[in-house]
Amino acid sequence: MNTFRKYCSPFSFNQDQLEFDFKSKKELLANKFLQSYFSHEGFFRFAIDVKESIEDEIILMAEYENGHEWWVVGFLKNKNHVASFPKAKMKRKCSMCEKDAFAFHLEYRNDFCKKHFEEIKKRVKKDLK
Repeated sequence: MNTFRKYCSPFSFNQDQLEFDFKSKKELLANKFLQSYFSHEGFFRFAIDVKESIEDEIILMAEYENGHEWWVVGFLKNKNHVASFPKAKMKRKCSMCEKDAFAFHLEYRNDFCKKHFEEIKKRVKKDLK
C-alpha cells in the first residue's frame, strides 16, 4: 500500500487538495487526476525524482518533450511501487540550438550544448580583456 499526495504550487490558484491510497502502479495511474496528464501535448511519461525527494516522500514528475521539460505532480509516501517508474531524465536543451545541454552558464543564465558553452567561455574571456 502507498499514498499519493498532489503537489499544490504556492503560486497556483488551484489549491484543491488530493490524497489517495493505491495498491499498484496501475491503480495509481488510473486516477482521474493523473489520467488527465496523458492528454497534455508533449507528455512523455511519469517518472520519479530520487535526488530531490523530501524526507521519506518520493517526488512524482510528469515529463514532457522527451524529458526536456518536467513538472512536479505529487508525492508518494513510501518506496512501494517506485521501482516500476523510470528515474526522471530532467534533460535541458541548449538555448542556442536543439541539442541536449552540457552546462548552465551563470553569467548568461542559460543552458548550452558543449559547442556553444565553449564559444560563450571564449566570448567572456575576450570581454574581460
